[in-house]
Amino acid sequence: MSEEMKMIEEPATVSEHWVCDSDGKAKWVCEQIKKVKDNLEYMLAWYAEQVKRAKETAEFECMKWEGYLAAYFDTVPHRKAGKSESYSFPGGKLIRKRQDPEFKKDEAVAIAWLKEQNAPQFIKVKETLDWDKLKKSCDGFAEGKVVFGEQVTEDGEIVPVFVPGIEVVERADKFVVEVM
Repeated sequence: MSEEMKMIEEPATVSEHWVCDSDGKAKWVCEQIKKVKDNLEYMLAWYAEQVKRAKETAEFECMKWEGYLAAYFDTVPHRKAGKSESYSFPGGKLIRKRQDPEFKKDEAVAIAWLKEQNAPQFIKVKETLDWDKLKKSCDGFAEGKVVFGEQVTEDGEIVPVFVPGIEVVERADKFVVEVM
């Protein structure tokens, strides 16, 4: 087993009663965390490369075998139905489907042309919330909602105006260890 694999599978152990009670021990713990994280990154990259190679090899092999079947398909009588042709045999079924064309669009050019042609019905306009501007204009948060000003009720009471459709979800503090 390689040293890198041992570090992942066998992390540094300390006794059950060990306590981190000094800067020196804290530094040592950070070093252990850094080793584990560095090693994990190395291992993930290594395994990703192995998976990539295996996929490429499998795809190449399948394409080669499918090529033999495509050549065979051209030599046998096959059934035509709509956009496809097929041939069935005891080991499987071969199908050739006529594909619709692919449309490569330069939307900016097409939109400009449609505007020149006075054809706005073919142009979509997407409205989105400008959260940054809205957040700056809000008066804070209350009751799990965003407050957008105040209004006076018939009783003369001043109540907050909440922005519908936006919920404020409180989150727990995040503990971060920065390893130097």
